[in-house]
Amino acid sequence: MRSGERFMCHSLLAAPLNLGLLGPGEWRELVRGVFGLRRARWARANALRARRPLPEALRTGRSEMRCVAEAVGGARATWFQASFVDGHEWVMAPNVLGMALWADGGGMTTKPYAAGGSYVSRMSDHCGGCRYDPRRRTGPDACPLTTLSWDFLHRHRRRLSGNPRMSLAYRTLDRLSPDELSLIHI
Repeated sequence: MRSGERFMCHSLLAAPLNLGLLGPGEWRELVRGVFGLRRARWARANALRARRPLPEALRTGRSEMRCVAEAVGGARATWFQASFVDGHEWVMAPNVLGMALWADGGGMTTKPYAAGGSYVSRMSDHCGGCRYDPRRRTGPDACPLTTLSWDFLHRHRRRLSGNPRMSLAYRTLDRLSPDELSLIHI
């Protein structure tokens, strides 16, 4: 992720595609097939029982969080849904409901794509110009993504802690002090 870069490749599929282990048509057909099988269920999917409305910043891109401003602003500036094949319903439902929100409870991916500020800092240049510090979990300068990711893990421990791909995150969560953990809960 690069600031101002609207068309940069963002897929973990790049390595198998580049090595010839997976063709673009095969990936697209897999996603389209999953969409066809789950389309009706995705309309009401809510495996993690989310109840809060989408924050305004995620609709408008107006945020002090540079990563949110860049991502949402870029999608809005390029008229994403009308301009890219990735904007079509058969791609958006698996990506948003299956991967990003994990609303289908693991039908599309094996774990939620929940990440904190440190991950965004490693994978992008957004944090360098942001008013928030991705290494801080609490306080006024703490990155909201960091705070939210720890809160997410804590709230969904019963559902997710048995997932082997989540074990490192839960080991790290268990190292937080009770005082710090109490400040993280939203």
